[in-house]
Amino acid sequence: MENQHIYNIDKQHDLDADKGYVVESYIAPCDMEIGDQMIAKGSWVAGVKVTDDDAWEEIQKGEITGFSMFGVGKREEVEDEEEVSKGLLHNIKKAINAALSPIVKGAVADKYNKNRKNREFWAAQDALNAVLFRWDSWESGMETDAEIIREALQDFVEIAQDVLVQEDIVKAIGQPEEILPLHY
Repeated sequence: MENQHIYNIDKQHDLDADKGYVVESYIAPCDMEIGDQMIAKGSWVAGVKVTDDDAWEEIQKGEITGFSMFGVGKREEVEDEEEVSKGLLHNIKKAINAALSPIVKGAVADKYNKNRKNREFWAAQDALNAVLFRWDSWESGMETDAEIIREALQDFVEIAQDVLVQEDIVKAIGQPEEILPLHY
């Protein structure tokens, strides 16, 4: 909706654009169901607010049951050397080039290591939550045993320090002397 032509909704291509406006427009990211209609991944989904009372009445009666697209093309001369920076063709070219480009050795390991700290921290948080909130039990609820809570928090703090404190930071400021006990 780059040029915001969202108000150009007419009836029977009469170019009298006062029947409604686009309220949402997207490409379905996966197969999905809207109402009783199956939408295939990659389908264009558009929602329109009908503002014309007569058109809305025809929709309610079932006289209007769908939309059709109308457009006017604009022809431009493009030299071979000129690069198209936006649009569908540019995106298709990028996708083809990405698919055909050689795989860089170590790329998987680089991506894995880049996100490792994030994954490890949230795994520790998830483990702490599982202990404190007992989600793995039918009798879920908050842990009430102070010793279990204290040990769980102490474990979490140790893991979080290991995950979050970078080696270069440890070298610069030194290793923590000890982990302080938690007091209530």
